[in-house]
Amino acid sequence: MAADPPTHPFAPSSLDGRSAGPLIGGVYAVDTTRVLPGAGGGLPAFVAIDDRGGGDGLMAVQARPTAPVRANVLPVLMANPTEGVLGPLAHGLGRGAGGEEAWFVICRAPPGAPLLSTPLAHLAATNAPPWSERELLDCVLRPAAHTL
Repeated sequence: MAADPPTHPFAPSSLDGRSAGPLIGGVYAVDTTRVLPGAGGGLPAFVAIDDRGGGDGLMAVQARPTAPVRANVLPVLMANPTEGVLGPLAHGLGRGAGGEEAWFVICRAPPGAPLLSTPLAHLAATNAPPWSERELLDCVLRPAAHTL
């Protein structure tokens, strides 16, 4: 059973009727017309704009309605940034691309092009060979463990 996402202390308790929705964390606007394909790791991701004017390279990742964000963990991550991890800058209620209420996590956009330019559902059609065990260890697991 999915719970409603909690209200962020800096976000309005309900959407305010503007087409762009409220500012996340009182600072970040989500531009749902500028999609960042592949940047959200399977979740919808959009360009985020710092209302203070100094935030190029930001993205808003939209949480699934059936899997609300773990709001008790996000403040811990925000207070303890880790090098090499796209940590949250803010989170809160906004408007999704269809105008529906949605919960977003704002973070820096990853550098470079997406690793997966093809959606996972169509990956088999790319004829890309699966990664070997050695590639998984060297390119995924060891760097992830080192980051943690």
